[in-house]
Amino acid sequence: AGARVPLWMKIRTLTCFVFLSRDEDKEQWRARVSKVATVLQSACASAAASTGLEVQTFRIATNPFEEYLDVSEVEGCVAQIIELEQWCAAAGVSFLSVGPARTARARACCGPLVERTENVSCTIDLDQEMEVSCRDAAQTCVYVSSRTKGGEGNFRFGALAGVGAGAPFFPAAFASSDEAIGIAVGCECSSLLHDAVERMQHNERIACRRDALYSCIVGIFQERLRPVVDAVASAAREAGARFLGVDSSVAPSLAESESLAI
Repeated sequence: AGARVPLWMKIRTLTCFVFLSRDEDKEQWRARVSKVATVLQSACASAAASTGLEVQTFRIATNPFEEYLDVSEVEGCVAQIIELEQWCAAAGVSFLSVGPARTARARACCGPLVERTENVSCTIDLDQEMEVSCRDAAQTCVYVSSRTKGGEGNFRFGALAGVGAGAPFFPAAFASSDEAIGIAVGCECSSLLHDAVERMQHNERIACRRDALYSCIVGIFQERLRPVVDAVASAAREAGARFLGVDSSVAPSLAESESLAI
């Protein structure tokens, strides 16, 4: 059995990254989604067996949707993304991200895309045509606010800047142009920060020195995340996928009893 980590810590997401091409037909895309779902299930089983951690969601992120869909007509583009969402749901995948929009036509699809789907995320890339893309992102945010219940669709839309491919958290996640399947882990790490605070409270030497504090936090994260890395990396190798790492952002727990503020 592998090393166990605190049950307060959870794996928020196992995210697989898949490249889709215009040169492929829908059945090839569907087969790719099914294969990726199998990789996620294998990684989940490995992580759960080795660490005892709860895996909360399976997610798939594609390369930017305008690379494989025709974005010249909004309705047609959105209809195909709805079909992708349905394939993911049928394969047991909770959420789908279709990547950043980088052209005016793709940006025009983002609002209707979020409005008409349940679990699909997208972004507008602010690194491309910054002034225009910032305006379009703001307009999309307003659109989504008025067209989804309580404006909650904006949890699935974002303005993206300085984020590369392979980040597991949504809505930022997207795949690169590499055709190999990749997998990354997003953890709920507030318990690790809690552990670091506990150690600081009982060690004046750490609490009074910034470098010691930094080393303490890094050491705890490395120690507790190592079993997760080993388990998922092993499952990725067995599936012929690339392991892209762990996002160690201090994602807060969804449970009130596990809040750092309590």
